Amino acid sequence: MKLAAAKQFGKQEYQIFEKRNLTHIALFIWQKEVIILELERIIQVYVPGREISMGHLISNPTEDTITKLGIMSEVKGSIGIMKISPSEAAIILVDLSLKAADVEIGFMDRFSGTVVITGNVEAVHTALKTTLHQMKEVLDFNHIDVTRS
Repeated sequence: MKLAAAKQFGKQEYQIFEKRNLTHIALFIWQKEVIILELERIIQVYVPGREISMGHLISNPTEDTITKLGIMSEVKGSIGIMKISPSEAAIILVDLSLKAADVEIGFMDRFSGTVVITGNVEAVHTALKTTLHQMKEVLDFNHIDVTRS
């Protein structure tokens, strides 16, 4: 950016200094005029809380959906999707889901907090409902209702 700005204004020298979350670039050009560009600095911070943002059941998914999701195990009627933060809690979701009903893990990503379970419709619904309830009661996560499609 320094070089691009220098070429654009045809300057001889430049100086960069910081003041109150703004980055100022002072460009000194041939006529000794000063041009100050103010660029706002945006700082994004991810603060994981105890939140389950999705608990959804897909009944009778199409073969194309299963393939696109990359589910390697055989789907027996439905898919359950859960999303949690902090993402490491996905491990707990998997454990609770497997103990709650006769389901299999289709996918788990402990870095994004995504868990996909598969099984028959009733088993997946039971696993989702029980897992979300236990996360609320035992670990004080927020409570959401299971949605269906």
